[in-house]
Amino acid sequence: MRTFLRGMAALTPPVVASAQTRTAIVRLAVDAVGGEQALRTVTTQVIDVNSALFQLGQEETPRSPARATLSFARIAYDFGGRRYAIQQENRATAGPPTRQRRVMTNGVGMFVNNATEAPDTPAGVATSERAMRMSPLALLRTALDSPAPLRAVTAKRFRGELMDGVRISGRDTAR
Repeated sequence: MRTFLRGMAALTPPVVASAQTRTAIVRLAVDAVGGEQALRTVTTQVIDVNSALFQLGQEETPRSPARATLSFARIAYDFGGRRYAIQQENRATAGPPTRQRRVMTNGVGMFVNNATEAPDTPAGVATSERAMRMSPLALLRTALDSPAPLRAVTAKRFRGELMDGVRISGRDTAR
């Protein structure tokens, strides 16, 4: 939760440095996603991720063009049922694509690497549960329910705009 509203701060309108309280900053982020009532009624969330990773300096020859590893993922959160699923495909510049899938519900999980299925490890399940707690919507709900751990951060410029933000301390963060 340490990284909490740094990302969400981008959703808030620009403000004068330190002009708002930490709870006001959270309220702005909550309003940006539809308000508290809408936030509390969301029980599922699906995120699609597409990325290109250019590993500069890893080309075949010094004059070769940079080539990207392409990654595609879909992450589904079911907050009400404590379920989490991620399906990911990585297409490296060399070698076959890799496909991974992880499904977790109520403290047990399954991990599939290409076609090999295996029960998820306790560490894998803990990672899935942490991912659910660290999702932006879950972080906003936590900030509304427990404002005591919120700490103001120094206002910073983000893409030319001065942004306020907060940090939240919790079991998933460095203190």
